[in-house]
Formats: sequence, C-alpha cells, structure tokens
Amino acid sequence: MGKLAMESKLFARTILALAVLGMIVITPENARSEEKMPPSTMQRFARGMNPMTWTMPDFGALMPSQDQPKKTKPKKPSFFSQVSDSASGGWSKTKSFFNPKKLHPSRIFPASTRNNQVRSEPKEPGFWGSLFSSEPERQEISTVNDFLRQSRPAL
Repeated sequence: MGKLAMESKLFARTILALAVLGMIVITPENARSEEKMPPSTMQRFARGMNPMTWTMPDFGALMPSQDQPKKTKPKKPSFFSQVSDSASGGWSKTKSFFNPKKLHPSRIFPASTRNNQVRSEPKEPGFWGSLFSSEPERQEISTVNDFLRQSRPAL
C-alpha cells in the first residue's frame, strides 16, 4: 500500500471516531435519567446526516388551499384588441342603422324631434339668406338715447 492510501485510511478512521464520540452523551453520575441534556453540535450534525432521521418536508404551506383567494389578476385586454373591438362595434352599429329592412323615416326622424309648430315671428335670415339679400336699412342715430335704445347682441 502506498503512502496516500495509508493517509486516507487514517483520515477516515479519525472522522469516524469523532462522529462516534459526538454521539455519545456523557452525563454526570448524579443526573437523573428523566433529564436530558441538549444535543451537542456534533450530535445534531450526525443526526442530520443519518438518512433514518430524515423526514419529508411539509409542502402544505407552499400549495394553495381552497380558503385562500386567488392572487392572480384577470388579464386586461391589450391595446390592439380594444381598438379592434371599438372599430368592429362602430361598424356593426353603422350596418344596422343603414339596413334597408330597418330604414324607415319614422326611425330616423322620431316624432318627438319634429317641429310641427308654425313660426309666429320671422327670424333673421340664415347664412344663405343673408348672403343673397340686401342689407337692412340702418337707423340714423342722432342722440345718445337713440344709441342706447338699439338692440344689443345676445351673448
């Protein structure tokens, strides 16, 4: 046997002896059998290395239960889907409005919006009427009172 093999055997024996010594609990003679001393560091190490003392970890805390609410938020629609939904909704409303089966004057112009009253007083001409008509005659203003009696523009 070579020198390396002898040294490795000596090292293994030393480790084994330390492990055995660490597992032996030395108690004083006057100590009761009911009282146990806390395990030493070497004993805890040896117990942790022994596969017979290993236990399965508790995954209950990691797994969701029925009592806990969901932590995920519902996915919001993307910008592209919002735009396409808006455009398709507008197009479907346009198609339904101009559908020949539903195209009827009473639907386009409901009775509540019709103006059946006859105008009692003539109003000023609109844009086209004022464009093609002559200018109204202006009154001659000679005094301050005539100026103040003029009609004022509505705001």
